[in-house]
Amino acid sequence: MAHRDREGIDEGLGAVVDRLLVLALILMKYGNDPGVLDHEAEKLKRDARRELHRAERPMVLILMYFVLPVWLSAGFADWLCHRATHIESTAGAKESLIHLLMFAEVGIPLVAAMSLVVNAMVIAVMIVTFLVHEATALWDVRYAATARTVSPIEQHGHSFLEMIPLMGLVIVVALHWGQFLALFGAGPEKARFDLSWKEQQLPAAYIAVVMIVIVLFELLPYVEEFFRGLRANSGRLVPDKASRQKPGDTAER
Repeated sequence: MAHRDREGIDEGLGAVVDRLLVLALILMKYGNDPGVLDHEAEKLKRDARRELHRAERPMVLILMYFVLPVWLSAGFADWLCHRATHIESTAGAKESLIHLLMFAEVGIPLVAAMSLVVNAMVIAVMIVTFLVHEATALWDVRYAATARTVSPIEQHGHSFLEMIPLMGLVIVVALHWGQFLALFGAGPEKARFDLSWKEQQLPAAYIAVVMIVIVLFELLPYVEEFFRGLRANSGRLVPDKASRQKPGDTAER
């Protein structure tokens, strides 16, 4: 492993040395010709951007094809656990409403990261919504535990639903480290707080599939859960049994 890392470092240093040698030869041949120097400077910038993109690509692929699918799978599994414990007659529509709130808290930064240029503003929104999501998740479990059985499997699923957004946030921060530092007044970059669309959007087919999966396996099931709870309790958010429980009490097994 260390040997491969050393090879990667050596290749990177070799590429830098090669570019410097090329630039030195250009200076010797063309002197201070502004046109030539500007042209070569643009080539160096393009090469640097290409190398940066190649270095970032594995992390982007991890976000697209691992982090997001795992989060979506955990969300649907959590809905199945709610259905198995008859949430409509135990915790009722109130808990389903909390679930929809958490869905929005994760959905907003997800859409922002997928479609907008990630800068200090987007990172700040992601950090704030993550913290709010954690507080809402605590509220959710605190209420659910007083009204229904929260099985070990469901609790384990919650660990994914809480940590996967953090994993995504950390990867986004790593990809845009300069803007993360700038958000706190550090680093060489100036913090940007404008909102603009990405110049290079994600593949349209990928976005379409993700949105279809989110609607079919996340949004619609939780909306159905909410209205199922309302129907079971004559339009009330909290079933009579749950309303008699006090904070800190646990559901009867």
